[in-house]
Amino acid sequence: MQADTSSNLATIRRETSSSIVSALLDLQEHGKYDDRPYDWIENLEVIYLNTSGGNRKRRWDDEVIASNCGKRLLWRRRVNAYDLSQKYIAVSYTWKPAPNQPSSHDAYLVQSREGSCANPNRVRDQVLDRVIAYANYHEAMGTSVRGFWIDQECIDQDNAAEKQRAVQSIEYVYSYSAFPVALLSVRIESEDQLKNLVYILRRSDPPRNEKRDRVRVILSLLDYITSDPWWERGWTFQEDYCASTKMYLLIHHSSSLKQLKEANHQIFGRLESELCIKSTDLMNGPDNSQSAIRSNIFDYLRSQSLRTFQTPDINQKLTFIKSCRFADVKLSEEGILTSGHLWRLGKIVEDPRSTRPPPRGHDCQLNWYQRMRLGQLARHLGPGECGSRYGYIASAIDEYLDQDERWGDKDVTFSKFYKDLMAEEVVKAMMDDPRSPRLRLDALISQGDRTGTDPYSGILIREAGHRWEKDETYVLTAVCPAEKTVDGIEKHVSMEVELLGSPKSRGPKRLVIERWINGLFFFDRNSPITKVVFPWPESLLV
Repeated sequence: MQADTSSNLATIRRETSSSIVSALLDLQEHGKYDDRPYDWIENLEVIYLNTSGGNRKRRWDDEVIASNCGKRLLWRRRVNAYDLSQKYIAVSYTWKPAPNQPSSHDAYLVQSREGSCANPNRVRDQVLDRVIAYANYHEAMGTSVRGFWIDQECIDQDNAAEKQRAVQSIEYVYSYSAFPVALLSVRIESEDQLKNLVYILRRSDPPRNEKRDRVRVILSLLDYITSDPWWERGWTFQEDYCASTKMYLLIHHSSSLKQLKEANHQIFGRLESELCIKSTDLMNGPDNSQSAIRSNIFDYLRSQSLRTFQTPDINQKLTFIKSCRFADVKLSEEGILTSGHLWRLGKIVEDPRSTRPPPRGHDCQLNWYQRMRLGQLARHLGPGECGSRYGYIASAIDEYLDQDERWGDKDVTFSKFYKDLMAEEVVKAMMDDPRSPRLRLDALISQGDRTGTDPYSGILIREAGHRWEKDETYVLTAVCPAEKTVDGIEKHVSMEVELLGSPKSRGPKRLVIERWINGLFFFDRNSPITKVVFPWPESLLV
């Protein structure tokens, strides 16, 4: 197939004998999809340090004897990377040492795969020293680390088929690792360098008369750090991307900087001779930095393509956007086929704060204020205020608050996380000008839309400063938790749509996307699912 990623659609269309849609359907029919076996990642090999040192014999796997010969022993074990309780380190590094870096390979012995002997380490001694120190650092903080995955030792380099399987699954190694770490070879030598690194990570503003000179020094330091060979390889970029916000960078520092490092241990950690820097902090700045938020990549993307995309008020906006997609899609001649919950918008919620709020409670997963306002909304929508059709949504909010109170220390599920996120948006909308109400109720409709009088079971949130313009408005939502998706990423969409034709028509409902819209929805596995199709634009059919 000809590479056409650099061509626009008009160019591709001119160079083919069929429409863009026909080409997409052909790709769907003959394309190669992700058919990787997942048993490799479920039985991932890691190595760990045998802490029983000394020049004496040790038993491998209680059966086979190997001699230490004065070297440190690394043992092998298997972990299921999908099991989040089996925490391991995934190491990102360069095979070739940087200039002036030691290249010795004789300080360790690594258990053979069959367990019958111990072989000299393939990975450089210095790399293993740093990784083991990092593992011990986490152990000292009370976290059990099963071992570390490092490609030269944990992939059978003499087995071509094994190497191919590993290469195809490498993204999962880093995305499921609890402690992905990158080893840089640059070294912070001076106090000025470390102070400037603190400035970069904290994003503090220098005095006006120092600004120009400070910028030059900062750029010089960043150039020095990013000149490290680690930044030059495509593999390491992929590893950093797959590890997402969990990736840390290890940077050597001079022993003379201990005191300054300790004063800033919140951003550098306390690992001996190493600075532990969160990769995303170095590249995008800390979440709580307003100057960093103004300059990070999200704002650029938003200005280019997300002008009408209303994300919740969260720090990890790109992570949220990454999950905004349909879980089950099929291309057809008619359009893009998928399914989800189809909602018809109904009553606009007028000034819910006019209803007396419940007594102040206590913080749970939601804080006391959010719980109080949501309780007030439930009272406002109860049958006594608005009628029987509103009783379901009022009861659903009350049940949600009861669940929040009982949640305790349990891990937050995706469903709980998403509802909490939307509940925060509902509370914010309640506090806006009552003359421009932002909340509107909606009801699920079935494939045949048989009733049209179903109880309200969702609350939509219009963007601040915008009015509800249409009486007949529809919203499509779809959600799929990470454990049910192939790539391990949860999927969710919530879009205002235009319905083409009658809601009672047979077959998939024909929809056109209007905009993204946030909302708090209550449904279960018995709620009706509607098949829908998004017709192709005319320009792609010719």
